[in-house]
Amino acid sequence: LLPALRDVTISIGPLERVAIVGRTGAGKSTLLKAILQMVPLHAGDILVDDVSLLGIKGEQNAVAVVPQTPVIFNGSLRLNLDPRGVETDATLWASLRKVGLAETF
Repeated sequence: LLPALRDVTISIGPLERVAIVGRTGAGKSTLLKAILQMVPLHAGDILVDDVSLLGIKGEQNAVAVVPQTPVIFNGSLRLNLDPRGVETDATLWASLRKVGLAETF
């Protein structure tokens, strides 16, 4: 991993939400890639609530990314809001109302 991510310890408690912010090159993307197991760890472990994420594929679904420049992919609004198709229409409409976009669609 990059030098910025050597000897890093981050404690995340149960049901806690965490935002990673920082300057360009600080290691935010590499940290996310490590959590999603997209880059190999040379040492150490990634623990959430004292459970190792290494080798657990389902935990990737618990991570969301909000890019600095949002991208709308081809497809319906529904597909963009819920790419895995697990949410109800009511949930998606509630989300649109919450951010003031329901009237737009």
